[in-house]
Amino acid sequence: MIQAQIRQLLVAAKIGLSESDLGVAALEDQSEGKYRIELPGRDAIIEVRRDLRVAGYLSAGERSLKAYISSRNPYEPSRIPAILTDGIEWRLYHYQVLTDSVCLVDKKIVDQTDPNTLRLINWIEAALSCASSLQPTPSNIVSKLGADSPSYLLDFATLSELYQQHGNQVASVQVKRQLWAKLLATALGTNFEDEDALFINLTLLVIMAEIVGHAVVGLQSQLPELSAKKILSGELFRAFGVYGVVEPDFFDWVGEVAGGDEFVKSLAQRLCRFTWVAVEHDLMKLLYESIIGRETRRRLGEYYTPDWLAQEVLAETVITPLEQKVLDPSCGSGTFVFHAVRSYLAAAEDAQYDLSDAITGVVGHVFGIDVHPVAVTLARVIYLLAIGVERLLSEERPAFAVPIYLGDSLRWDEDSPLHDYAGLSLPTEQDREMHTINLGSSKEEPLRFPDGVTGNAHKFDLLVNEMADRATGRPRNSPHPPAKPIFDKFDVPVADRLVLSKTFTRLCVLHDQNRDHIWAYYVRNFFRPLWLTRPPNRVDALVGNPPWLKFMSMTGEQKTTFRRMSDDRGLWEGMTVAPSQDLSALFVVRCIERYLLAGAVFGFVMPWATLGLQPFAGFRTGRYSGTHESVRLAFSRPWDLHRIKPSFFPIPACAVFGTRLDAERDAAALTLAPEAWAGRFKTATASRKEAAANITRVVIEGDALVRPRSSSELLAEGRNSTYFDRFTQGATVVPRKLLIVERGESSPLGTGPDRRISVRSSPSAKEKMPWKKIPPLTGIVEERFLRPLCAGSSVLPFMYRQPAELVVVPWDGEQLLGGRRGSLDYHQGLARWWRQAEGY
Repeated sequence: MIQAQIRQLLVAAKIGLSESDLGVAALEDQSEGKYRIELPGRDAIIEVRRDLRVAGYLSAGERSLKAYISSRNPYEPSRIPAILTDGIEWRLYHYQVLTDSVCLVDKKIVDQTDPNTLRLINWIEAALSCASSLQPTPSNIVSKLGADSPSYLLDFATLSELYQQHGNQVASVQVKRQLWAKLLATALGTNFEDEDALFINLTLLVIMAEIVGHAVVGLQSQLPELSAKKILSGELFRAFGVYGVVEPDFFDWVGEVAGGDEFVKSLAQRLCRFTWVAVEHDLMKLLYESIIGRETRRRLGEYYTPDWLAQEVLAETVITPLEQKVLDPSCGSGTFVFHAVRSYLAAAEDAQYDLSDAITGVVGHVFGIDVHPVAVTLARVIYLLAIGVERLLSEERPAFAVPIYLGDSLRWDEDSPLHDYAGLSLPTEQDREMHTINLGSSKEEPLRFPDGVTGNAHKFDLLVNEMADRATGRPRNSPHPPAKPIFDKFDVPVADRLVLSKTFTRLCVLHDQNRDHIWAYYVRNFFRPLWLTRPPNRVDALVGNPPWLKFMSMTGEQKTTFRRMSDDRGLWEGMTVAPSQDLSALFVVRCIERYLLAGAVFGFVMPWATLGLQPFAGFRTGRYSGTHESVRLAFSRPWDLHRIKPSFFPIPACAVFGTRLDAERDAAALTLAPEAWAGRFKTATASRKEAAANITRVVIEGDALVRPRSSSELLAEGRNSTYFDRFTQGATVVPRKLLIVERGESSPLGTGPDRRISVRSSPSAKEKMPWKKIPPLTGIVEERFLRPLCAGSSVLPFMYRQPAELVVVPWDGEQLLGGRRGSLDYHQGLARWWRQAEGY
């Protein structure tokens, strides 16, 4: 009876299943309500039991599922949706090869008092992935692909097992994992946590985005027949003359492990149920946000700019899109890039450009760089969406490379000798340090590209792609292919061919030495940003939203380099305000220094503190020295955005604009009263038109009303608060878990002659990694080393609150005690606590 009702539900639900799709196998005892519904065309199974609440029915059903799936593929992880149900409770399982067991990944329980059949049907469809011709609407994206969907949970469980079974056994997989971790640690500092779950999550997201990238250009029908390697390498794109969309990267390891090919093919088949040709660009951001949770995005420093604000910044900065080369040096998922591309193509259409000139022009005028590999993948797909499917499928479309690059625009290793050759030169000795190294000297033959081939951005991209493809697309240690056909194809000057021949040979040798796991895209992603730094190739407009990485979240090495680079440019405001400093000011100045022509313009979304607080005082001067060249800016009127509600970033924002001047001219500091924006609307999803209808823009002269002064600025003017001399900035106590404590339970024997106090680590939700993961400390410490901690929470209006927390301070009145000093051992309680803390 239950089995018949479930069959009827599956057919009547109109989720792509018919009666002929539902095979049935009666189990050993139908009288006990045991049935199995097989879906051979969907590679899925539904096990039916009469009542899963009855003792033994649940465990028996799980054993039956395990026996069925393990008999089909006992050796490699595979994605087989296995559902156990009694009609009320629906449980989705994944079979784990490593443990020979089934694990529950999701379940749905129907409320019998208020059954919602539609929700159940959506859950079943997402688990079985049986519908077709789905529209990629926000609701469908979230319910069928998002992090809470049964489809995603099953994908994650399968991919996790693939990584656990093979990740540590395949050397190239470990290299890619290490490169990924090093790159994100460089970009995100201590906010980055090197976790398997995050790496697997991002791998799944990148593969999905790359499959969608194929689908949006009409390659949807071919995907389920392709191997994982072909999909993840972008071979199909290159065959049709579209480069730089999908490339070998950190996340293509899935194609290198047993079971990975089947997983990618299955994922492609399920994603191709959607009609991606009609997708809008903002759904790519939705796909990312539906998989990577809000807290993880916050920790990674990812705050994407709303479309309406990106359009407004571009309208203020890019006045003549056909003439101005535009770069977003921290492009994220590509919001600024998308609208810059659309603006260029609209202008090209008005100017009656033919399609070939329009596409060649846009890829030579709109560029993006980002250090986050997932963001780069999304931005590349979004660049295609901005060009438009109709243009991409036209027979008049030329070959082109999407100019979105994985790289560090800031270049922490600012003194690396990359210009020691009349062209572009890059050592290859330390290939594992790709985007983050200080290159130093190399004993190996470098990769060199003469000036004669770097002048045309579009042509240079195609040339380096062709060379990398020819070098790595052959069996290892096979004869090197001739380079002359490549040079003839791109009209390489005769004088440059000898140098390029050596570079091509070097690429072939790297491939033969099995050292090309990154070189196929290394050349493109490293050289193009470097090419943009050369004075003749610099851009006419810089736009975007720079990283807001806090100084306190930087690694020790980053802090040292940040302080040096900031101090060199007059941006360092001292350790007293260091906790309030972030990377944004240095990033903007450094990008202007590297990429922007004199006389060219910029527009950046920045922290609101830029307008008046002390950490940004040096930035507001518009005068910066540098290791290689000085920078002078003329700031124009900024925008104060903090009255736009609800806030679209965790902290208030503003936008700053200006022009880069010749180095000998006087700077125009950021002193103009801001244009204050105010309004309330759906800031995350509003169109530019909707936002404009709800925003008022007013300039309030007498900028103190909208631009608060810091206490040091007020003091310099002879103006300060009545309470100014009663407060001071105290010490910064980190890590909290090892130093800040609260009293424990008193001993019935008292405190003893040394007045030892029982203490334990004071819990805090604000603890940072790696301290967050260590267990709390407990111990007994002499009272003389416990000092009350007066924090901001201790100060109330017109009164002072006795602090509840204590801080362990190893000061004996004459000297600071430490673990290596014998004097610490005169204080037994403190010594035990301090050595325990130093162990972490």
